[in-house]
Amino acid sequence: HLNSCEIDNSAKGCEAFTNGKGWSVANNISNNIKPLGISSRKICSTPYYTKNIKGNTVLFELGFINNDKEIENIISNEDAIVDAIVDGIIAGIK
Repeated sequence: HLNSCEIDNSAKGCEAFTNGKGWSVANNISNNIKPLGISSRKICSTPYYTKNIKGNTVLFELGFINNDKEIENIISNEDAIVDAIVDGIIAGIK
């Protein structure tokens, strides 16, 4: 999933929204993608997310679709990012 903001190229980094045991998964993914040049903005839960999303879940926003440099980085590192996400999920559910 990709995020967006009102002003092009003004925001960057990943964000994760989670609840339950999803905190571990979100933290692992965030740490795994840092070496690929994607900074972490936050890992959090919101009242809406907690109330409406059940179970152990993570909504991971990989970056900002309207940040040209970030999209270039995501596209050029696509396979490594996929591996980092998969490894973060596996480590978080063990």
